[in-house]
Amino acid sequence: MSQTITESAPAFPGSYAAPASAAPVTRFRSRSGDARLNLGHIIASELYKAKALPSTWWCAAITVVLAVLVAVSAASSMPEAYAQSFMSMNNQILSMIAVTFPGVAGCLLASVEYSSGAIRSSLAAAPRRMQWMGGKTIAAVIVLAGSQLLALLANLTVSWLILTMRGITLSVTGFEVAAMSSFIAVAVFVGLMGFGFAILTRSAAAAITIGFVLILILPMTFQILANFLPTFNDLMAFLPMPAMTNMSDFAASDPAMANTDPDATPVSFWWTQTGGLVVSLIWVALSLGSAAVLLQRRDA
Repeated sequence: MSQTITESAPAFPGSYAAPASAAPVTRFRSRSGDARLNLGHIIASELYKAKALPSTWWCAAITVVLAVLVAVSAASSMPEAYAQSFMSMNNQILSMIAVTFPGVAGCLLASVEYSSGAIRSSLAAAPRRMQWMGGKTIAAVIVLAGSQLLALLANLTVSWLILTMRGITLSVTGFEVAAMSSFIAVAVFVGLMGFGFAILTRSAAAAITIGFVLILILPMTFQILANFLPTFNDLMAFLPMPAMTNMSDFAASDPAMANTDPDATPVSFWWTQTGGLVVSLIWVALSLGSAAVLLQRRDA
């Protein structure tokens, strides 16, 4: 529904008055006010802004270059007798890449809104803050998943080329491919955590520091404390990094790797793939949820 607003030029003393025959100026306004951007427009706008950010390209480029260097190093130095374990070693190193630069990229995608002052114009164009945050979050997922997918494809291509030149056939199981694909989800989860922390703190430095502590410092601290109090070993499953490692541990699902010892201690649910996925999603929800609450309540 729209209503027509007819405007005419003011007739102050000494000012120009519009002729009576002049056509009225007509504007259209929706019932709720000025025309708003829909979710699709917001996603497209945020993708355009992400494409224009140098930090987006730098983080994506560094991720791809590191993945290629891992492939060159591993494929060139891997003895032929251990070729079957190539993918396992390759995946372990790639998992570390998936939790570093994507996290930084997520922080910068959100914090640039505050460092540049663009948050004012963004919320002026899209006053529904949750809709704006939803669109920006979807755009961040696209950017993070795209850069990680590109890095994985580059890694596999370079690995295959080098091993082929060495006369080694690269044998890849379905579980190994699934583990490599899960790094895309890990990169997205870590990036979204950084994204939420950046909106929460309105600072790239603070968001990166929080992510660094959660991803790297706390697991090492818990490992040290577990030597004195074993409870910390169980609590470590609830930290982001161990949870995402468990989530991408497809080797544990491989029947060939299964532990058939009847006397083996049962694995806690939180150390399984499903438990890791649940904990990872909780961390992402906490980050984005707290950021959404503050964004809705405070003055941008």
